[in-house]
Amino acid sequence: MAPYAVGRQKEERMKKSLVLILGLAVLSVAAMAGPAGVQGGLDERLFGTFVQHRAELNLTEEQNTQVDALLQEMKDARIAMWQREIQHIQKALASFVSDDFEPGLMLPIPPDVLAEMTQAYNRFMAQETVKLHDILTADQRQQLVELMAAQRTED
Repeated sequence: MAPYAVGRQKEERMKKSLVLILGLAVLSVAAMAGPAGVQGGLDERLFGTFVQHRAELNLTEEQNTQVDALLQEMKDARIAMWQREIQHIQKALASFVSDDFEPGLMLPIPPDVLAEMTQAYNRFMAQETVKLHDILTADQRQQLVELMAAQRTED
């Protein structure tokens, strides 16, 4: 094998390693964040309080089964959202190391696209909040709101 070919192979491996390392770094940051540009709302705080104080609400077995399904649905949706963001990041980084670089991939998400993503996320959270409302009894909903208020005063 010619020295040039060996050098080219090393360069290709280094590029792939760089993309992998940067992708993993971005993945770990994305996994800790919500959707790009979306700030936590009242619905997210409500679900956060619910998850922390679920045992205190004395859910029935049927309610626990329904809540488990609801939380799994939310988890799956969030994972799918992260995967879409990660795929875009990986595509942008792969473009950067290639000879066919597309600078537009490195730009922030355009405001109109970000607004669409935010609206879709807000609709999803509203639907999930309705489901939680329907699962809980009136007394459990009242207790959850009180727990949420108490938690806010502690913060």
